[in-house]
Amino acid sequence: MLSGQYHDRRLPEGSRGALISATVPARDGYPWEGAASAHPGEENVRTRGFVFGALMVTAVTILALVGCQEALQAPLVKVNFALTDAPVDDELVTAVRITVSGVRVNESADAEEGESTWTDIVVDPPVLVDLLTLQDGVTFAIGSVWLAGGTQINQIRLAVDGAEIDYDGITYPAKLSTADTTGLKIVRAFDVPLTGEITIAVDFDARTSIVMTGPPPAPTFKLKPVLRAVVEGEAGSISGTGPADHVVYAYRDGTWADSEAIPDAEGLTFTHAYTSAGLGDPDTDGTWTYRLSFLEPGVYDLVLVEDAGGTVVTIAPDATVTERHTTEVNF
Repeated sequence: MLSGQYHDRRLPEGSRGALISATVPARDGYPWEGAASAHPGEENVRTRGFVFGALMVTAVTILALVGCQEALQAPLVKVNFALTDAPVDDELVTAVRITVSGVRVNESADAEEGESTWTDIVVDPPVLVDLLTLQDGVTFAIGSVWLAGGTQINQIRLAVDGAEIDYDGITYPAKLSTADTTGLKIVRAFDVPLTGEITIAVDFDARTSIVMTGPPPAPTFKLKPVLRAVVEGEAGSISGTGPADHVVYAYRDGTWADSEAIPDAEGLTFTHAYTSAGLGDPDTDGTWTYRLSFLEPGVYDLVLVEDAGGTVVTIAPDATVTERHTTEVNF
């Protein structure tokens, strides 16, 4: 660089280290031996200041370039998105299909629609997914995006173009609210690791999302989506056995109340359950099993409910869930 060449031309051998450490040997009042000028001391002091300044600028530039290089070399992490679901209570509902056209993510929890900070995963062509096929830990891969390691996702928006419900053998459209036209929202922080790969499972809780707005024989429906999300590698599960044709609801410790079994204004029950699983089909050995998947680590109260009448049979309190582990609770 120019500063190095300047040193080689103007500085005597052995003086560069003295300048860098700001210790300059003097001889007969002059900074360097052999300097010549009408005002030699003054000129060489100016020269010394110029060289020292050039060295400082060079050092700062090098540090800045190193910092930029490190930023440019920050590893990218693959973030996958997948859909899952829990069963619905109404046996007349045999399918809940949504048309998924993409996922949007943002590092800011306050970012609004139209800002340039969104990262998009486009599903082209859009795909029709039956949520009721995504139970007991089954997922449907939506897509992936590469993000800088060590960053954070604070908003997820699932782009859904339409929905339909099979009820009593007939397919009906389900209306989405106008607020959902920009995407079904999940506002929660997800840490992107420094390296590797993660999968975020989005639980589309169809059971509490379906609202019948008009009664049979010509029912109408709207979809009031209830979504949660968890990183697969940070989740645990609960499984076990129980009586046939029952449902197990998982509640965060302390959130269960007897009023959950009473229908609300929209006819829904157990609306504050974290998730649920049914005991609808026997295993090969004849036992009836359930599995609550994608649970965040913590303590849960499990509520066993008769599927037909919605009657609470028993409660199993304080089931502890840890990462990558299945807790067994039998009824």
